[in-house]
Amino acid sequence: MKASREEILRKVFSGKPVMVREMPLLGKHDNVIIAGMADAVLFLGGDPVLLLEHKFSRRPIPFSGHHVQAGLYCHLLNLMGWDTSRTKYALVMAPPECQEDGTLREIPQHILKSRGERKLLLKLQSGCANIYINDFDPKKTIDDLNWALDFWKGQRSAVPTKKHGKCMVCQFNKLCTASPVKQN
Repeated sequence: MKASREEILRKVFSGKPVMVREMPLLGKHDNVIIAGMADAVLFLGGDPVLLLEHKFSRRPIPFSGHHVQAGLYCHLLNLMGWDTSRTKYALVMAPPECQEDGTLREIPQHILKSRGERKLLLKLQSGCANIYINDFDPKKTIDDLNWALDFWKGQRSAVPTKKHGKCMVCQFNKLCTASPVKQN
């Protein structure tokens, strides 16, 4: 169900549990505007306590970039004025055919009942989802962000990947002087 920003904020600030899906996030870091769209954010007591990012792939383990993305979204919540001192993020790795599986909506309840477990397995109709639960680490996130921004601001050179396949699909491989793969 779609709701206006005002309705969502009214519910969040009421202190009642609220799940906001496809939440736009926006913030300014070091004079750079950063925007993103979180798959889902669970608010309890008016604060974001869980950010969910779904990755539909055959790969059951998240890439480091997935952690960076989720951490950045938590940082954006902080930049927007939310208290993120208790925020965790969960990376949900599920097969592509499970994208419409309604069981995915139950993930927050499973996490809240997990009593601190860092990995959960959830059976879906067409497979299983691996759920990786992590604490938001503001320092690591800001370090990762500053490292990336140094490249985009021209303050450091690109660090070439050793993974040929990753370089092959990069949209910047034609521009990258460090690319071992040049596509014409």
